Amino acid sequence: MGFMDGLFGHHRAPTSETTGQKTRVVGVAVNANVWGSFDYLWPEALGTAVVAQRVRVPFGRGDRKHLGFVVATEVPDRTGGGKLKSICELVDSEPLLDEQLLKLAEWISHYYLSPLGMTLAAMVPGAIGVSRRRTETVASLSSAPSDWHAALGPRQRRVLDELLEAKRQG
Repeated sequence: MGFMDGLFGHHRAPTSETTGQKTRVVGVAVNANVWGSFDYLWPEALGTAVVAQRVRVPFGRGDRKHLGFVVATEVPDRTGGGKLKSICELVDSEPLLDEQLLKLAEWISHYYLSPLGMTLAAMVPGAIGVSRRRTETVASLSSAPSDWHAALGPRQRRVLDELLEAKRQG
């Protein structure tokens, strides 16, 4: 390889021969204000790539994790560019949008001049799009009011009194 080849990155994307594991390249539309799709390595451990699956990918200079949608499972061979980043996480094992909704998203994206990744993210219902873990905090009293430390503040004592009353009422 000559000096100029090293400067201008005539490198091929990593393949199973160079990395030791099987990978494929997929196109991902990222939920960000950017146009087009970006190529990412799809590790074999994630199974088979399906169009419209949600994934988390490192994006930008800081490699912040962004939500993305697989928009192409067969990306043509890349002739230039640097090494590809890998998909971090498979958010959904099954795609949330079918072929008709994908076509609608593409039409909306073109007609309203909105990036495809943002359009696809807007089409996912809010309850599904946000993955919050619901937690419930449970407290119980293990001592009587006479054992409570005198250094407690008035609010802390009031909370403990309310918990004690709730315990009495069942």
